[in-house]
Amino acid sequence: MERNIALIGFMTAGKTRVGEALARLCGLPFFDIDALVENLEGLPVYRIFQTRGEPYFRQMESAVLAGLCRTSNQILALGGGTVLSADNRRLLKERCLRFWMRVL
Repeated sequence: MERNIALIGFMTAGKTRVGEALARLCGLPFFDIDALVENLEGLPVYRIFQTRGEPYFRQMESAVLAGLCRTSNQILALGGGTVLSADNRRLLKERCLRFWMRVL
């Protein structure tokens, strides 16, 4: 595979659970962008929003996505807000097969 697989959706859509299972089946690494931002900041997402604001979180999210998209053959879990950025949408289109997950 020359691209990544990006699972996109809102909270509780199952991105992490499906991503981890898909990564095991395919033998590929799995990355949850929210978890990576939390690790970098030392705070859960909701606290980043409270203390630093949504624009700061979105900048971090975009930076993590850009870093991950420098390589291929990964499963990525992204929040629904990731696609609000035109730059992120362009990057996802170029580097990822995209799947929108929703709760029914």
